[in-house]
Amino acid sequence: MRLPGARITGNLDLSGADLTSPETGDAFDATGISVGGSFLAGRHSKVPDMVFRSAGRVLIAGARVGGDLVFSGAELQRDVTAQVPEFAPGESRMPVIPGGIVDGTACLVADRINVEGNLELDDGLRTDGTVRLPNAVVGGYLRLSGARMSAPAGSADRGIALHGDGMDVGGDLEARDNGRGALVCAGQVRLVDAQVRGSASLSGVQLQLPGGYALLADRLRVGGELYLRHVRSEGTVRLPNAEIGATLDCTGAVLTSPRRREDGSARPSLDARSASVGKDMICSDGFSAAGGVRIRRVEALKSVQFVGARLGDGETKPVYALNAYGLTTPELVLRLSEPPSGRVRLAQAQVGTFADTEPLWDALGGIDVDGFDYQQMHDMRMFGVRTRLAWLERVMPDYAPGPYEQLAAAYRRAGDEELAEQVLMARQRRRYAESGPLGRVWGEMQRWTVGYGYRPWLAVCWLVLFAVLGGAWFAFNQPPPVDDGQNPVFNPWLFAADTLLPIVNLGQDGYWRLEGPSQWIASTLVAVGWILATTAAAGAARILKRV
Repeated sequence: MRLPGARITGNLDLSGADLTSPETGDAFDATGISVGGSFLAGRHSKVPDMVFRSAGRVLIAGARVGGDLVFSGAELQRDVTAQVPEFAPGESRMPVIPGGIVDGTACLVADRINVEGNLELDDGLRTDGTVRLPNAVVGGYLRLSGARMSAPAGSADRGIALHGDGMDVGGDLEARDNGRGALVCAGQVRLVDAQVRGSASLSGVQLQLPGGYALLADRLRVGGELYLRHVRSEGTVRLPNAEIGATLDCTGAVLTSPRRREDGSARPSLDARSASVGKDMICSDGFSAAGGVRIRRVEALKSVQFVGARLGDGETKPVYALNAYGLTTPELVLRLSEPPSGRVRLAQAQVGTFADTEPLWDALGGIDVDGFDYQQMHDMRMFGVRTRLAWLERVMPDYAPGPYEQLAAAYRRAGDEELAEQVLMARQRRRYAESGPLGRVWGEMQRWTVGYGYRPWLAVCWLVLFAVLGGAWFAFNQPPPVDDGQNPVFNPWLFAADTLLPIVNLGQDGYWRLEGPSQWIASTLVAVGWILATTAAAGAARILKRV
């Protein structure tokens, strides 16, 4: 049936029609058609068992429809004589897609269509070739609920079931279960540079492209929420540079069989790098990503939540179970159900509130916290400071001051200076423990004498101890006076204190001639006094500054 360029002022109703064209491969050619009303090519309104069927391509590229374009329940079959293209293993991840009617593997060619109403590809629609909607403009809703779409080669790698690059949907995109099941796609769903001005609900959708990109949606723009709740995807879900106006909800999604790199390593099952999310990004309540999650440079304006989630698995073994490098969000919740099966990268992330649990710190391959900046912990009392210090030492093979300073700052903001100082002391202990022999000795001396400068009262205790020991020595070894003509009264305790304390003059120092061991003991008291007094004064100044 051929109607190219036709002008129809009313409706065009092909519901229940059965079209075939074994010679040309085009069952229906209405390229550039203009329909003032609705274009109906689905179930018959009075006989629901009668549906539109085509054995060959349906060509409506460039069509203009004033009402709705309806393929609900239709059965669209591609030209079976057209060969499915083969792609080399090393080809680009986004290969060139055949354009327009030259794509013999398409069953519906609707490039650049303009539909003022709704586009309905739902209610049991069945396809066995690519549904092409690149640069389509839909004024209302795009409905895909209950459709069963299959790429030309089924779920084979690179097979495209729905091609919607550059599509503009004025309302919502609905693919969830509305009574006849959710969308099922054996092949790739492409929404590169597409825009949905309302919300996009893909909840419960089944995507099947093992080892490939099951959902390829680079630079997708959604005005409201993007729901991926309970999605079952065999293949990677790609959302890099996406713009989500409200919430990205992946609750209960199960993502398996991610795409592989040329070296055999797994790509992330959920790749949303550099995306922006207006509210929350939620991956909770059974969320599972065999290849891990990449949210590198993501900006979420409210929170990013991984609660009860499973990141990576023992078979896939991703390089990163969670790559959150440079993430920016007011709240990051990483309360996982089990240790991630891969490295966790939080380097350079900027977070307001950080919530965690122990399984996070048992991640296979450790955690990269270099430059991880968080303002406060969600619940400082949930885990003790010793536990948190043990976690840091576990994931840091080499000493770095930043994570310790960050944890100390979080305790300080919570008003707990004592715990903050414990963290800073642990930092110094780790620092000196990884230095040379002399450094380790010097570190132990600082630890026990002045608490690395954070325990000034230790310095006072040592001053008192040395004063007592010095006084005891001079009590039994009284030095002679420097000038026989002067006869000051010798007090061994005041003399030891006067020698030990710098600057302070108690009237004993300088009147007595020290010889032999007494000279060495007095010199030791002078050196110890300067070191301990200076440290004690610095610690006291730090305390007064906080007050």
